[in-house]
Amino acid sequence: LDDHESENLAREIDRARQDLLRFRSEMEGLAKQMDGMAIDLESSKDRVMEIEHNIMTTQEVNVDLQVLVENALRTQKESDGKTTNLIRHMHSNLANIAYENSQLQERLASIELHQQKHYGTVVDVGEKMREYAQMLEQAQGTLQVFRSPRPTAPPARTREDILNALSLHDRLKLYRHRIIRRR
Repeated sequence: LDDHESENLAREIDRARQDLLRFRSEMEGLAKQMDGMAIDLESSKDRVMEIEHNIMTTQEVNVDLQVLVENALRTQKESDGKTTNLIRHMHSNLANIAYENSQLQERLASIELHQQKHYGTVVDVGEKMREYAQMLEQAQGTLQVFRSPRPTAPPARTREDILNALSLHDRLKLYRHRIIRRR
């Protein structure tokens, strides 16, 4: 090999060495980048797993919430049905109470009317009983006078005695007339 070829060969070897060093440094850079990417991938993988876990937890919570909402809706429907029936029952009871109240008011009005109608009759009966009691006393007095032993000589009757006897006789007629008329 001559000098010129050896120089060319040395230059080419030197260039190849420099290319190799550059390649090696590029490879080291790439290796570092790949290591960084691997770390990023690992942390991304951990993050993805955490997100997947959060998504699964959220889905479970959503399912639980959906079950709770469905239960709440079913309970609400049952409660609405019961409340509706209770309101209907209360409405029916109120209607019955209003009807019975109306009947009681009518009955009270009837009793009040009956009482007003017969109050005068009761007062009249009481008054007539007092009158009859007075007439009875007078009649008893007259009967006692007639029953008492009479003196052998007829007593002298005054005009007043005769008028009292006639008045009592008229009252007895009036009393009998009222009794007959009442029957």
